[in-house]
Amino acid sequence: MKLYAIVIETHSGFGTPLKGDTLFGQFCWEVAMDPRLIGRSLDECLESYKEKPFVVFSSAFPRIPDDSGTLVVALRRPAFPVKLNSLKLPGNRCERFLKLKEEKKKRYFVCECKGVPIDFS
Repeated sequence: MKLYAIVIETHSGFGTPLKGDTLFGQFCWEVAMDPRLIGRSLDECLESYKEKPFVVFSSAFPRIPDDSGTLVVALRRPAFPVKLNSLKLPGNRCERFLKLKEEKKKRYFVCECKGVPIDFS
């Protein structure tokens, strides 16, 4: 599996949120217009998509500018219950409870990804 980061430079507002299905649809439209992008037609790619997807898109997320060449992004906090992670927290029960309360408030976490993003702009 290869991981690519596609940087989208916006010039106006979007009609819908940048979810994975919207980005996948736009990608499929581009491939339908020019099959040379991936080396085969969209119909060929979609025939076996359920068994072996040729591409998978995540929803969009904010990119944090970084001059070092490392891709730094803000990812949404996973939706699993935070208390599952409480076993790793140090301290007594009260300290762990306060730490869990802080963690629940966080919507994003910062992640550094190795490699350079692909910029199609």
